[in-house]
Formats: sequence, C-alpha cells, structure tokens
Amino acid sequence: MSDYEPLDAGRFLIGPYIVQFVKNELRIAQASEPEQVIVRMEREAALELADWLGLCRRYLYQTVMHDGLEAFKAQVRTEHHLPPEPEDSHVIDPWQQ
Repeated sequence: MSDYEPLDAGRFLIGPYIVQFVKNELRIAQASEPEQVIVRMEREAALELADWLGLCRRYLYQTVMHDGLEAFKAQVRTEHHLPPEPEDSHVIDPWQQ
C-alpha cells in the first residue's frame, strides 16, 4: 500500500470525535479539543482496520442489537414480574464460527 498518495481529506465529525487523514496517518481527536490528538494510526493500519470492520460489521451489529434486545426483555420481565426466559441452547455465537 505504500504506493498511495497521502490522504489529506479534511475533518469529519463522528459523534464527539473529529476524524481525519493527515498525510500518511489517521488522527482522531475529541471535538471539544480538536488539536489534542488521542489516536494516531498509520494509513496502512487504519485501512486494514476499516477492512476488518467492514467484514465483521454484520457480527458487530448482531452483538450490539442482541445485547440491547436482551437488556430490554430483562427490564420488561422485571417490571411486569414475569419469569425469566429459558436459555436457548440453539443460539449460535458468531465469534466462534
């Protein structure tokens, strides 16, 4: 990947963070302190991480959604004095595939 030109692409606000490529590195700073970089990553590592996240996106979303759904169901059971849900032994853990 060292054949690529530097990536100067401006700043992007993502949540409370400012994300930007400056020459050959990715920089992340808090929006409240944009000059104080909290993450610095070489371009190749940042692009590899982006590829990995793209490949694992489905599993990451499943995990987040599953955990949120389970917490909501537990809250409803508690509020309405319902019995706990039985454990499902057929649930597949995507991280162990």
